This record gives sequence, structure tokens and C-alpha cells, in this order.
Amino acid sequence: MLFRSSQIGWVGGGCVQPIVLREAKQVLQTGRPKLLTISPDAARDDWEGVESYGMSCEGGGSLEIYLEPFLPKPQLLIVGRSPVAQTVAHLGELLDFKVIVADTEARKEDISESSYVVVATMGNGDEEGLLSVIGTRPRYLGLVASEKKSKALFEYARAKGATDEDIAVVKCPAGVELGSETLPEIALSVAAEIVRVRRAAASSL
Repeated sequence: MLFRSSQIGWVGGGCVQPIVLREAKQVLQTGRPKLLTISPDAARDDWEGVESYGMSCEGGGSLEIYLEPFLPKPQLLIVGRSPVAQTVAHLGELLDFKVIVADTEARKEDISESSYVVVATMGNGDEEGLLSVIGTRPRYLGLVASEKKSKALFEYARAKGATDEDIAVVKCPAGVELGSETLPEIALSVAAEIVRVRRAAASSL
């Protein structure tokens, strides 16, 4: 995810501001808050959960700075209007995603590397729905379909110009293995997989 850097105000001391800016950028990348201490005393490495720095400025004094990120909601794009699509959309809102529901004509330019995409057309515009997102590289791209149905859809996509690399990006069947049988259970498994991918991405930063 890319962030534009801007700054309002000033954090005192020529030795302090670079530290705060560097740590603030890291907080924006990880999405996790952080407490900084900057003091003339030696930096402390034994304070769990606190990033400690020595004060090298001549002015003296100590600072404690709490950095908390305010980030845009991650985008969850759902292609289709099936019951599973509707339930995934509802769960996405509860999980604090920016949910966008499209019929079978999602715009590829709206999909970024940080997007989460689910194709849940389930018999109503399957080919069009898959083609509208195939070739993109979002953080997650899941297809709700049986193995038999997905094979036919992937062959159709190849005939329309999709590459093996494009196909390999698609997680099918979408969702973690819960032994799901009902439509709400399928939607739950898809939402659970999205959460797992989201948190794994955050912890790897």
C-alpha cells in the first residue's frame, strides 16, 4: 500500500523529528500503534511494547509520543448478487471493510494490490464475472464455485486470453475448509479466509 507523506506542525528538536517521522511511516505500513520514548538517559531495550531512543539534542528534556495510525478501510469487491455474495458483503461491513458489490462488470482499474476480491455469481453471469477481474493482482482473489464449474470457467477464461499465471492467482474454491454445507456457512468460510489473509499481510510488515 502506498502512502503520500505530508506533515503539519513540528516536533521539537532536530534530533527528535527524524525519529518521529521514520516511526510514523512504519506505523502507517503496519497499521499498529506504537509508543516512543526519547530521553537523555540511555535507550531502554527492556520496555516491552515501547520503542526507546536516546536524546542527542542539547536542549534536554524527555518526550513520550504515542503514534496511532488512521488508515482507510481495505476494499472488499464482491462480484455477483447471489445469497453468498450478499452474506459476504454483510460480513465485510461488520469486519470494517469498504464493501463494493458489482454485478458482472467490475472495473479492473478499481482493483489494487491491496484489494480483496470475491467472485460469487453462482450461476448468474459466471463467465462475465470472472473475466471482469481475471488478470488483476489483488491481495486476495477468490472464486465461489465447485471444482467442475471452476474448470469450465478457467478454460473459458483461457480462450479469452487469460494466462496460466492469471488463473493461478484465483483461489478456488474460495474460503477456508470448515466443512461448509449451507450458503451462510460458505459465506462465513470466505470471510474467514479474507481475514486470515489480511492479518497475515499485516504481520509480515
